[in-house]
Amino acid sequence: MKIFIFSWFAILNWFSNNSAQHNLQINFQPVVKNIVLQLNTKAYFIHSQDSIFITTFKMYVGKIILNDEELKEQFVDENYHLLNVENVESFKIDLKNLTLKKISSIDFFVGVDSIENMKGALDGDLDVSNAMYWTWNSGFINFKLEGHSPICKSIHHVFEFHIGGFKHPNNSLRKVHLQLKTPMDLISKNNLIIKIDLAEALNNIELATNNSIVEPSTEALKMADNFAKMFSISE
Repeated sequence: MKIFIFSWFAILNWFSNNSAQHNLQINFQPVVKNIVLQLNTKAYFIHSQDSIFITTFKMYVGKIILNDEELKEQFVDENYHLLNVENVESFKIDLKNLTLKKISSIDFFVGVDSIENMKGALDGDLDVSNAMYWTWNSGFINFKLEGHSPICKSIHHVFEFHIGGFKHPNNSLRKVHLQLKTPMDLISKNNLIIKIDLAEALNNIELATNNSIVEPSTEALKMADNFAKMFSISE
């Protein structure tokens, strides 16, 4: 009888540990070469002595996938999230009721996929009032970066990069894969910090000659190719 009771409690304990649900908060941190992003007031240096000031930064991340590669389990968040530097809370994404016990890697898209684009303007983070939507034909702006720099030969030395496009051959949606050095145990830790280095977004962009991309184009695709390089996990 004692053996039976012990076995029953062991089974209940195992079931409880393996069916428990956990929460995870993902904190995106925008930086420029590891310096925390500040709008308007902070000068950043991208290429040698070319200083820039950033006035606007918004971007979409979506279809977040958490992977436990050891157990071959996944959690998928189907939502799209608008990160807006003017709203600090928007950089915190709460994922709840996870059955995963560990995370080995994370995948997500920068931008909004063609299915959502074909639906037209929606609500919430995909509402047109967020100023991240062009038209039904061009769709959503996946990434928006604006500012000014003395090197820009534009009026008031401004630059503006509105990167979007969902139709071939100008699909600017990009997938990001980040591998953790060691798996994160969600039982003991529930905060994942991901840095966004905007210096990487401007890699190979010469502001003196290229300071405006505001429609789907080959130039927009070149900048979109930099998106995956912006992200890194802070461990």
